[in-house]
Amino acid sequence: MHLLETHFPGCRLMTEAHQDSPTRWSFKFHRQEVDHIVTEDRIHWAISTMALYKSPGQDSIYPMLLQKGL
Repeated sequence: MHLLETHFPGCRLMTEAHQDSPTRWSFKFHRQEVDHIVTEDRIHWAISTMALYKSPGQDSIYPMLLQKGL
């Protein structure tokens, strides 16, 4: 809870039953907050610091492909 409150202020735990899981998180951000957090520079930094040959995620995209695409 402390990590969520620190890194995602304004999120709330919803206790409604959901088909996939008994609990889910609700994130309510204003567009300006998101634009302040997610910037082109931060995305570029995140992609460029990935290990090249790290295993791909569920999307089957290797970090090397993202780096070459920059």
